[in-house]
Amino acid sequence: MADSGESSTIRNELRKHQRYLMVYIAFVELFIVMGPLYNYSILFLSFQKEFHTSAALTGWVGSIANAIFGICGPLCAPLILRFGLRTMTLVSSVIFSIGLAATSFVPSLLYAYFTFGILVGVGAGTVVQAVMTLVVHWFPGKSCTRGLAMALVGTSCCVLTFVPLFNTLTSAYGWRNALRIVSGGSLVITLVHGCFIVEPEQVETSKSITEEGGGYKMVETDIGEKDDGDQPRVVTETVGKRIYKLLHQSEAWLWLTAGVLLNIGWTFVAINFASFMEYDLHFTANQISITFVLFAVGEIIGKCCFSAFGGRIPFLKLYCVAAGSLLGGAASGVMILLRTVPLMYTVAALTGLFRSACYTMSFIAGLELFGEYGADIVVMIPNIPYAIGVLIGAPVSGVLYDLTGDYTLSLLVVLATFACSVALMLAIPVRRRIKLTWKKKRRRNNRKVP
Repeated sequence: MADSGESSTIRNELRKHQRYLMVYIAFVELFIVMGPLYNYSILFLSFQKEFHTSAALTGWVGSIANAIFGICGPLCAPLILRFGLRTMTLVSSVIFSIGLAATSFVPSLLYAYFTFGILVGVGAGTVVQAVMTLVVHWFPGKSCTRGLAMALVGTSCCVLTFVPLFNTLTSAYGWRNALRIVSGGSLVITLVHGCFIVEPEQVETSKSITEEGGGYKMVETDIGEKDDGDQPRVVTETVGKRIYKLLHQSEAWLWLTAGVLLNIGWTFVAINFASFMEYDLHFTANQISITFVLFAVGEIIGKCCFSAFGGRIPFLKLYCVAAGSLLGGAASGVMILLRTVPLMYTVAALTGLFRSACYTMSFIAGLELFGEYGADIVVMIPNIPYAIGVLIGAPVSGVLYDLTGDYTLSLLVVLATFACSVALMLAIPVRRRIKLTWKKKRRRNNRKVP
C-alpha cells in the first residue's frame, strides 16, 4: 500500500510539471507561427519594392493571412476534437511552412494572396487554436491566467526576434531566400515540439464523434495544483450548438464588436507600422528594427507581469483589456505628433505594454464572461474579432495612405476605433449591473405581494 501511495505521489508530481512542458510547447509554437503574421509590416516593405504595388493591395496579403488565422478557430475546432491536438498541430505546421516556402517563389503579388494569405493563415490559425486549447485544458479555473500569459509571451518574443532576424537575412540573401530559411527552420522546430503534445487525462474526448454529430464530453480539473473555488465543468454539447447559444447573448455581441474595433486599431502595428516609420518618419532599417525590438520588450514585460499577478486581479479582466485599448488609442494620437527617434522608441515600448493587456487578458476576460461554453469556444472568441478587424483595418489604412500620401488620417481612424471599443466593453458590466438591479427590485416586489 505504501508503494502504491508513493508511486501515486510521483505520478502527481510528474503531471504537475508536465503541464508546464505543455506551456513551453505552446510558447514555441506561437513564437514560430505568429512571427510572419505579427511582423508582416517587414514583408510589406519588401513586397512593395519588388512588385511596385499600392499600400492597400500590399497590405491585403497580410490582412487575408491574419483574417484566415482568426477564422480557422471555429472551422478547425471539430477537426481538433476528431483527430486530436497533436495531430492537427503537426499537420498545420507543415501547411504553414509550405506556405512560407511557396511565397518565396511567387512571380507577382497576386500569387502571394494564396501562398501567404491562405496557406500561412490556415496553418497558423489551426496551430494557435490547438495549442491555446491545450493550455486551457491543462490550466482550468483561476490558474488559466498564469498558463495563458506564459504561453502568449511567445507572440511577443517573435516580434523581438523575427524583425531583426528577417532584416538581417533580407540584407544578406534577399527576401526570397530569407523566407526559405525561415520556412525550413519553422518546419523543424514546430514538428519536433509538436510531437511531445499530450492532452490531460481529465479531458475525455468521445470516440464516437462522427456518430454523435461532433458532441463530446469534457471534464476539466486542475492538474497538480488546485486553486480554491475551481470546480470541474462538464460540457456535453456540440461546438455548433454552443456557438449558437453564445450568439443569442447580447453581451457576446458587445464583446465581439468591441474586439473587432480593438483589432482594427492594433492592425496598424502588424501591417503598416514599418511603412509608417519609413515613409512618414524617414527611419532607417536599423531604427525600424530597434523600434520593433523595444515594442516587443514592452509587450514581454507586460505579459510576464500578467502571468505573475493576473490571477490576483480583484476585478473583471475586461477592465484590463479596456485600459489597454484606451492607452493604445492615446499612443496612436501621440504618434501623429512624433517626429523624433527617442520619443518614438519610448512610445513603442509603452505601446507594447498596452497591447499585452489587450491580447493577454482578452482570453482571460472571455473565460470569465463565457467560460461555461467550453475551452475551445473561449479560445475562438478573441480570434474571430481579430480576423474581422485585420480584414478591415489593413485596407483602410492602406487606402487612406494612398489617398493622402501619409498615415496621419489612418492614425486618427485608429484612435477612434480604440475609443469606440472601450465604450462597448464598458457597456457589458453596466448592463450586468442594470440586470442585477432589476432582479433585486423584482424580488422585493414579490415579497411585498401578500
